[in-house]
Amino acid sequence: MFSTLLDNRHARSTALQVLLLVGFASLLYWLWSNTASNLAERGIRVGFDYLDRQANFPISEGILPYDPSDTFGWAYLVGLANTAAIAVLAIVASTIFGLLIALVRLANNPISSKMAGVFVGGVRNMPLIVQLLFWYALATTLLPSPRLAFNPISGIYLSLRGLYVPSLSLGPYGVALVLAFAAITMVLWCLMRGRSPLERKITLGGVLVAAIIFGTIVIEPSVSFPELKGFNFVGGMRLSPEFAALMVGLVIYTSVFISEVIRGGIEAVSRGQWEAGRALGLSERQTVFRIIIPQALRIIIPPMTSQYLSTVKNTTLALAVGYPELGLVVGTVINQTGQAIESIAILLAVFLTISIAVSLFMNWYNTHVAGDPMTSLATMNYAMAATELMAPQKAPPAKRMPILKLLFGDMMSALLSLGAVGVIVSLLPAFRWAVTDAIWATDDPSVCRSGGACWAFIGAKLRFIMFGLYPPDQQWRPVVVMSLILLMILVSLTPALWGRKLALAWTGAVCAMLALMWGGFAGLPHVSTANWGGLPVTLLLALLSLGLGFPFAIFLALGRRSTLPIPRLLSIGLIETVRGLPLVGLLFVASILLPLLLPPGFDIDKLGRTLAALTIFSAAYLAEVIRGGLQAIPPGQKEAAKALGIPHWKAIQHIVLPQAIQKVIPPLTNTAIVMVKNTSLVMIVGVFDMLSAGRSAAMDPVWPAPYTEAYLFVGLIYFAICVGISYYARWLEIRVKAKDYR
Repeated sequence: MFSTLLDNRHARSTALQVLLLVGFASLLYWLWSNTASNLAERGIRVGFDYLDRQANFPISEGILPYDPSDTFGWAYLVGLANTAAIAVLAIVASTIFGLLIALVRLANNPISSKMAGVFVGGVRNMPLIVQLLFWYALATTLLPSPRLAFNPISGIYLSLRGLYVPSLSLGPYGVALVLAFAAITMVLWCLMRGRSPLERKITLGGVLVAAIIFGTIVIEPSVSFPELKGFNFVGGMRLSPEFAALMVGLVIYTSVFISEVIRGGIEAVSRGQWEAGRALGLSERQTVFRIIIPQALRIIIPPMTSQYLSTVKNTTLALAVGYPELGLVVGTVINQTGQAIESIAILLAVFLTISIAVSLFMNWYNTHVAGDPMTSLATMNYAMAATELMAPQKAPPAKRMPILKLLFGDMMSALLSLGAVGVIVSLLPAFRWAVTDAIWATDDPSVCRSGGACWAFIGAKLRFIMFGLYPPDQQWRPVVVMSLILLMILVSLTPALWGRKLALAWTGAVCAMLALMWGGFAGLPHVSTANWGGLPVTLLLALLSLGLGFPFAIFLALGRRSTLPIPRLLSIGLIETVRGLPLVGLLFVASILLPLLLPPGFDIDKLGRTLAALTIFSAAYLAEVIRGGLQAIPPGQKEAAKALGIPHWKAIQHIVLPQAIQKVIPPLTNTAIVMVKNTSLVMIVGVFDMLSAGRSAAMDPVWPAPYTEAYLFVGLIYFAICVGISYYARWLEIRVKAKDYR
């Protein structure tokens, strides 16, 4: 009877799902019971009644009015409004800036194109938090005092206190008018799809003119200009250094990724489309706007959605520079009330909701506007292009022109060259600061006040930045660990060595590294993980999170593609939940809530909790990469294995998975780059990684606040690691395509 049930595939799958469901329910009950016991033992009461209590803490700036006498609930709304404002502004600005970078890279101008390529490579290979801290250091250390503020244009002042600009006061009715105009514009734009461009311009222009006239007559807007009074400015609108650093860093970082998405979409359009436009007699400008861009949109929109979601989640890094967005407000509320579970639940719920809303909107846009060329914006453009064939035909150009010339004319190439020269000239002061006027070696820190970069500080603090609080007399151990990591990486560079033996070698090497760092045997003194720091922690967190997350990712990818509903739903739920949350939120969960989820008396140190969060995060993203590889395997592979009598799981293990992983080696290495950069975020939860060590070193009062030099040095180390992985990925991709990996 039992053997008959085992031979029945339906019975086996049903039993597997029941066991999986029971196991999942048991895990939830175990975690819930542990949490209840820990809360009772610590006397913590769970509930949201604290939202009505008075906050009693300040919020430095915000879109909404706020006073310390307001409630915690209103403080959350103020933080949420700041988060939404930053996200919207960053998305709009980075899209515009990313489009400009993409067009410059596509230009047939070697100077500007190469400079744009260097800019993109430099920005995307440095962690975002390092860039934010760098811009914040510039804003708070190199800018002049208010009395000596830069005044490039009348009414605009830039100083250590921030950027002061004229402000326009509309009042509540004015805000309502702006929102109404935006809503009417969106409705009219959707209703007038299929109409000629002239009709749409006339209609929308009429609405704009009516709104301006109505607003001027009824609302009576007022303008306030900033003025220097005493030691600070009054009037106008102030953009704080925190806001400026956050916006500059977030926009620059996001724009380089968006530029690559746009450039890839434009280049993916077949050259035959350009030739077809010329053959139809369309001008180059008409070809770009009516044929190339509508088709490129269908390629651009899906990855652009991912970039927008990443931008929303990256707003949580504002707490690194002290801007009061939702994450910083949540942290402050936890410190004030101790309501960690409720506060983190609110944070995660908000970001999940925002992520789902952005995904739904972009998917709607992709389906109805940039999706099917027969029912989308492309059809309208093709129709308008066809009507223009009635005009006199123009002789097609002899060769394809660069895209910027297509859009703006022949003068653009010369303007790009002049612009590139202007950028180089503008960088000369930075070069003098970093090289010519720099202090490379000195025993007197006061010498560094001369104005140049203080690289002598890096030499004096190098061991601290590299090894953190690890005992100086034992720092040979992390040196050995880093050497062992480098050796294993060099061994792994050859695809012919890939296999179980290499996996076992990596497992043994990682165990040896951890044992050497930990000590407590063979006469080596024990060193607590609280004293681990610097570059070894960064490398170990990246290696362990990827190594531990990879097997988990395989099971998640297989579960998501399973025909069984329970494994598929559980896998989808876990993957999408983790991908919809910012890593900072997961780090908060691991740092604050994980001790409550474990049995009383069972504790994991801070480094272990951080590693758990990074592992789950990497597993979710790796699972999607592996799922893409599984989808690329032809069904005939499984059918051939079944015809040969190979069991299902053996076919997956020995036939399907090796081919799937081989197909996604480049995106796997890209995920590795992302995880290396993500290790910089552990500073937020108090892990003493390389960035934390550099920041702590710059706080030494003996040295004149060399934050800029510290962040540049740490950023260059991350850059070197990420560029090395990038070049390896490119080399490996070529070899895999050439089938030269055996």
